[in-house]
This record gives sequence, C-alpha cells and structure tokens, in this order.
Amino acid sequence: MKHSTTEETTGIIEEVFLVAPEVMKIYNSKWAIVSFTADGEKYVSENRIQVPMSCEVGSTIKIKYDIDHPTKVWNKSIFKF
Repeated sequence: MKHSTTEETTGIIEEVFLVAPEVMKIYNSKWAIVSFTADGEKYVSENRIQVPMSCEVGSTIKIKYDIDHPTKVWNKSIFKF
C-alpha cells in the first residue's frame, strides 16, 4: 500500500458555512471551502475544513493537501503528528 505524501501551503477561504445559526455562539463551528495554488495550478478543496469562527471569505489559513489528490485538504495542526 502506497503512503500518500502531503505538502503544506496557504489557502484562501472561498466559502464559509456555519453549523448553527450565527446568533448561536456556543457549540457552533465554522467550516470552509478553500482554494490554493500548487505547481502553478489553482485548486479548490472538495471537502470542507473547520476554521476559526473569526475567519471570513478571503481570509488565509495554513493547510495541508495530498500531492496525489490536491483537492483533498485538511487543517495544518501542531497537535497532529
């Protein structure tokens, strides 16, 4: 089984989604579709990633992506090894 390799880059938030209505501050979370450029091509994530509640469309965020499937992204976290 081949292990996929990942790269880190900066993504730009294209769309944001709230799990609950915006007035609900506790137990709410924000998810986003991000775009980024790799090897001269622009990619848009096929999955949503959780982002801080302060993020808006146009904000930047550090992400990781699968080199073999660049539209699969996830948050870069110092807590994941």
